[in-house]
Amino acid sequence: MANPCSISRSGAALVVSVLVLLGGCRGSSRAAARALERGDWSEAARELEPLARRGDRSAQTALGAMYFSGEGVPQDRALAAEWYERAATQGDARAQYSLAVMYEAGDGVPQNDERAVAWYQRACEQDHAGALNNLGLMFTEGRGVARDEARGFALLNRAAGQGLVEARYAVGLMFLRGQGTQRDDVAAASWITLAAEQGLAPAQAQLGTLYSEGRGVVADQARAVVWWRMAAEQGLASAQLQVGLAYAKGRGVDADAEQALAWLRAAADQNVAPAQTALALTLLEANGGEQYDRQAAEYLRRAAESGAAVAQDNLGLLYLRGRGVARDDAQAVQWTMLAAQQGLASAQSRLGAMLEGGRGVERDEVAAFAWYTLAQDQDANARERRERLAPRLTSEQIERADALRRSWTRDGAPAGRANQERAGAACA
Repeated sequence: MANPCSISRSGAALVVSVLVLLGGCRGSSRAAARALERGDWSEAARELEPLARRGDRSAQTALGAMYFSGEGVPQDRALAAEWYERAATQGDARAQYSLAVMYEAGDGVPQNDERAVAWYQRACEQDHAGALNNLGLMFTEGRGVARDEARGFALLNRAAGQGLVEARYAVGLMFLRGQGTQRDDVAAASWITLAAEQGLAPAQAQLGTLYSEGRGVVADQARAVVWWRMAAEQGLASAQLQVGLAYAKGRGVDADAEQALAWLRAAADQNVAPAQTALALTLLEANGGEQYDRQAAEYLRRAAESGAAVAQDNLGLLYLRGRGVARDDAQAVQWTMLAAQQGLASAQSRLGAMLEGGRGVERDEVAAFAWYTLAQDQDANARERRERLAPRLTSEQIERADALRRSWTRDGAPAGRANQERAGAACA
């Protein structure tokens, strides 16, 4: 399970204020609290340090937070860990949790998942929500502890019951996947809705997808777009992509090319390959002239260079046709080959045609036949081209082609897959 929900160290101001205020009502603590209210972090640190050195665990935890963030004192993550450990050994759950986070991240201390687990466990004994969440994820992923998805789910469920938004989302995902518990789309949607309503962008995006697919909720494309847009407005690229595609296709909203391009561009500029591909294809479909074509070629190049097969295929097609780029058959072969080697059937078929015709590459009907064969189950053009080429080949050539196909498959070129990382059909 990916770890979108691991809670990192909280922001300094609120945490330190809360820690100090919870540290009791003795003189130094009250003075520190008053200093914080004035925004005088340095004075707060001066008031807290003697109290911390005398063993007050709340003051130690507060100083740890201040050294962690550099508020009122020079930032020193190693010293932060020292103060946290003093408080943690005295049973302060907040310090135990913070120290565990540092060990998990290797921040201020050597990275050590086992020590992170140990401190999370001690904080969990006090029902600390953040610790329950993070330890649940570590059990789910098998980090620092033997993988136990059922135990991970149980811990996350306890954190979710306390209202922790990250845990609510994680529990929803586990119900959705049947991970550590029985698959239950309705329960998944319920938990993800709670997290989405609390404003968690990944939960909002996931809820949009649930409404789009009708999983655990009644399918509703308009509501899907509403939730995607909430996440998109928080800058989540995957949601921006979905909103852009919705406007491009008129799915759940009225089609709007301007809105489509704006949202797709926002996602694409975050270097998300599917968004770059989708934006490029939308620009090409818009027929906005040379400027749009050049932009499309550039976005396809970015996605293609990251390994996106659909982008490689379409960039090859642009070079073949001289659209948005100078016509270059050799470049067309290069990009088409890369997509074909990833198993994209349309690219395999086109590469076969270029080999058959000797366009941008030395003519090779045997290799062409092999590529057609790889793609034929997924691409009608490949099937037709193979049937047309077959009578011109000898039985020996067909055997060689079959041997080539088997070697490519064995070495990593899979049989044609029409929908790999698909943002849209090749349309250039």
